[in-house]
Amino acid sequence: GFSRRQAFFDFVDVGPGKERADHKVQEGIKFFLESCQCKHLVLACGHDTGYAPFLGQFAGNKQVAERITLLEGSPFPPVIRDLGFKRTQFTSVFNSVTQSTVSACSVGPAGGRNVMSTVAETLTDRGNKLGSPMALGQGEPVVPAVSGASMGYRNPRAQSDRLAPILTDQNGRRVDRSLKMNMSVVERIKKGFLCYHFFLRGECVLPTCRRNHAHRPLTDEEFDALWVLARQGQCYKSQKAV
Repeated sequence: GFSRRQAFFDFVDVGPGKERADHKVQEGIKFFLESCQCKHLVLACGHDTGYAPFLGQFAGNKQVAERITLLEGSPFPPVIRDLGFKRTQFTSVFNSVTQSTVSACSVGPAGGRNVMSTVAETLTDRGNKLGSPMALGQGEPVVPAVSGASMGYRNPRAQSDRLAPILTDQNGRRVDRSLKMNMSVVERIKKGFLCYHFFLRGECVLPTCRRNHAHRPLTDEEFDALWVLARQGQCYKSQKAV
């Protein structure tokens, strides 16, 4: 269970009925925001427009608002997005695609054929729109990169779960996991100029990123090679400070 993996995980019984958890969450938020020991809050309630009035009372206080980050899974509704809080995503944990509601219906044999035909046509149209990006290996399937001017690039087949869990030392500082490297694979991947965020984390949020987003899915060995190369790069914050 969760409590065996992380001793600080708790399950709180808020009682039966809808919206019962909201009161508990809201009171918890106010408690931590009023505590000088709480440095930052990451809230995963932005999908619910019912929290907009509650969160809105903190949006005008700059000192408080800077301590709040909203965790985004599916796209936030406008009333939440317009509050102006900082946002972040954990793409290896939470799905960014809004799940459609499935309605119950009876479909006969003929209807089933129509559904399959519609799906096939949709996939064909989608494939035509995405085009055929050039891969580094001929005859190998390319990662289907979903791109857009405002969203960057998304890689639904990235093995981002291999990055977890984060390792720390006895002082709580993050440490790199030891990886077995094949230097020939490292050199080959290095020449490919692959995007670290896209192939390691599954998402590149820079629409103007010049790195390669078109490559077949990485093997475990290639993933580790790209991981090693990513560690050699200069920290983005350090680049801004220079």
